[in-house]
Amino acid sequence: MTREVLSLACGKQIYFEMVASLARSFRWHNRDNAISFVIATDDPQKIPPDVAEWCEVHVIENTDAVGFELKLSLDLYAKADRTLFIDADCLVTRDLTEVFDSFEGKTFTCLGRNLSEGEWFGNIAERCQAIGAEQIPVFVGAVYYFERGSSSKEVFDEARAQAEHYDELGIVRLRGRKNEEPLISIGMARYGFQASKDTGDFKCDVMGFAGLVKINIPAGTVEFNEPRRDFLHVPYCDEKAHPAIAHFNDAFTSMWEYRKETKRLRMIMAEGKSASAAAFTSTLGTELPGRTTRFLKETLRPVYHAIFGARKIKQNERL
Repeated sequence: MTREVLSLACGKQIYFEMVASLARSFRWHNRDNAISFVIATDDPQKIPPDVAEWCEVHVIENTDAVGFELKLSLDLYAKADRTLFIDADCLVTRDLTEVFDSFEGKTFTCLGRNLSEGEWFGNIAERCQAIGAEQIPVFVGAVYYFERGSSSKEVFDEARAQAEHYDELGIVRLRGRKNEEPLISIGMARYGFQASKDTGDFKCDVMGFAGLVKINIPAGTVEFNEPRRDFLHVPYCDEKAHPAIAHFNDAFTSMWEYRKETKRLRMIMAEGKSASAAAFTSTLGTELPGRTTRFLKETLRPVYHAIFGARKIKQNERL
């Protein structure tokens, strides 16, 4: 059975930069296995040459979908028998064969929990009642696994159909847009698919952890610390997690940890620099300034707020 990692890059240049970093991290750890890497995009010319020369490209044409809604059509972009979708704002930290092996035979799944009550883009209990389900999968949609066939297609078909009734179902919008997560959750629940238990072994989201993130892609080391217990989708893990996929969701791609690793990968794989030169340059140019800035912010923030008040929230560059 063929296996592929699928990701998306559409619209703004930042998405192409992120998907290139994801692709490079995948290539670093998966060049010797049979897993292919596919980018679905509206502009293949924006994919950097060092990535375009080895990855597969699926051109998205004639679509009105934007933002999160692009994920409602992953089945139309997939080419392999087994597909692992990974969001562009992720980095791969090791060989993904173990992830595919673990999901094999599940037809459609994601990493999260299966709940019957609580709040997740609206009231979970009311949503269960509306769709006639005992519970729904609750998750962060950075990773989806699905196998080719009519069963997984039914999930996507249902999600696309329910998108027309998004507001009627009382689903809260994310940054003003329809969010694919609750829609795919409905599709999964309607056809009896559940989220796989999230142990933190395969994927972690930065927003779900209060402690430091330690990551070194070339060395294959990663550590997420202090899971936040106030999140419904926090992994079932102890105080540390070592995921195969590190998800720097939303604005967390501005963290120096993410910027250092993406710069290091770009220098080695796109610019032909040595690993030692890339490590030195990324440490000096990204890590040290990043650590200094973070220290000063955390130290001086209380004083700044006391004098000037809270600053206006910056516009998210991905919107």
